[in-house]
Amino acid sequence: MKDHSVWCRELYDRLNDKGVWGMPRTGVVFRKDEANNRLVWVATVPPENSYSISTAAAQLSDFMTVREQFQLAGIKVEKAGAIKDYDSMADAIMGEEDESSVKPQA
Repeated sequence: MKDHSVWCRELYDRLNDKGVWGMPRTGVVFRKDEANNRLVWVATVPPENSYSISTAAAQLSDFMTVREQFQLAGIKVEKAGAIKDYDSMADAIMGEEDESSVKPQA
């Protein structure tokens, strides 16, 4: 995969603290947490297009790509709140475990 870390760093630096950035094609929305040098996946909105694979799988794929590229730029990318509950469904669709998954609490 091509290294997009410079672009990621520039985007992160331009966001205000608690500012949001979204990916229209899958509806994944991240919030900047400047104090912890991270982006947090905080919401999903209806995606721009329909997919041949499920929306959940496409969203998880985008999350993993964003996490990989922003980490190359020295920025953590994590899931928050209800997004963590999304893991079990997305794992079943993708057929793999995401090592940063946090399973829902009872």
